[in-house]
Amino acid sequence: MPVLETPRLILRPFVPNDWEGVNRMLSDPETTRHMHFASWTEDQRRRWFDSCVANGRQPEADVINWAIAQRDTGGAIGWFGIGTSSHAAVAGERSFGYLLDRAYWNQGYMTEALRAVLAYEFGTRPTPRVRATCEVDNPASARVMEKVGMRREKTVYDADFEGNWAHRHHYTMTRSEYEARR
Repeated sequence: MPVLETPRLILRPFVPNDWEGVNRMLSDPETTRHMHFASWTEDQRRRWFDSCVANGRQPEADVINWAIAQRDTGGAIGWFGIGTSSHAAVAGERSFGYLLDRAYWNQGYMTEALRAVLAYEFGTRPTPRVRATCEVDNPASARVMEKVGMRREKTVYDADFEGNWAHRHHYTMTRSEYEARR
């Protein structure tokens, strides 16, 4: 699993010691209010976390789940996951999701993490396009994607992969759009 580094962050595999902080994030209703995690039980959160730890041990995993850790402390402050898109408009398209502990909101951490992931996807992998969604009621997430140059493709009322319906913005970025911004 690749480790990505930025000036303030390290995106690394999850380790068992991350559980307490991750569980705190996933059980915080304010942090997860726009996400499928909001309705999860502790058992569901634990199964997901254990799968993230196992995922980090796979050298060539198609789906990558990084712990977003502060460079200076090494502590996990968030999650970033990316993998093959289930609703791909283009072969090889990948979709992502992310979560950040609310104590770290509005400090540019998620924008920094997303820039690192885009550099990895378009600079190392043969990814032709990335996509993500965010609920309309989550303007902070929309701003993160817009800051890195993703474009809003549409806004629709649709279901996420767990069947939760909401109005969502759909964002995309192609390899050529990424390269034009560099």
